[in-house]
Amino acid sequence: MLEHCGCVDTIQMAGDRCQLLNRTQDTCKQFIYYLGTKGQLDCDCPWTCTERWYETAISESLWPSNTYLKHFLKQIHFLNNKTENINDMKAVRENFVRLVIYFEDLNFQSITEFPTISAESLMGNVGGTLGLYCGFSFITIVEFLQFFYDIFCLTFQKYVHRKIRPR
Repeated sequence: MLEHCGCVDTIQMAGDRCQLLNRTQDTCKQFIYYLGTKGQLDCDCPWTCTERWYETAISESLWPSNTYLKHFLKQIHFLNNKTENINDMKAVRENFVRLVIYFEDLNFQSITEFPTISAESLMGNVGGTLGLYCGFSFITIVEFLQFFYDIFCLTFQKYVHRKIRPR
């Protein structure tokens, strides 16, 4: 990511961190992540063990409202004398911001990957299956030999039986 975007996304990597509000770097990061998920990056990039991802939504409105402005000015003038020169709506909107951050969803998703079958168990299953198939093969060969022997015996008995009994 450093060579493509000029910044890095995680603390573990050496280099300048990507700026949150830089759209060029953000677009570049998203493109690198997209290429990574499609397996089209030419690098040895292992996947992270822990990843945090949040859905974002932005909404905005003008603040403060005309009815709240008087009360707001009283509060800021009482708390800080340096705000005496802020007396109108334009000055308030240029110098103050109300930022509310909240989690839209309080769900937590944890994905844990682990092997379904161990290497020893896999080898045991393959060996057992091969043994079963070989056993079936051997039993089948013996059954064919028994079948041909029975046909031979029946044919021989009919032949001998015909020779003994004259017509």
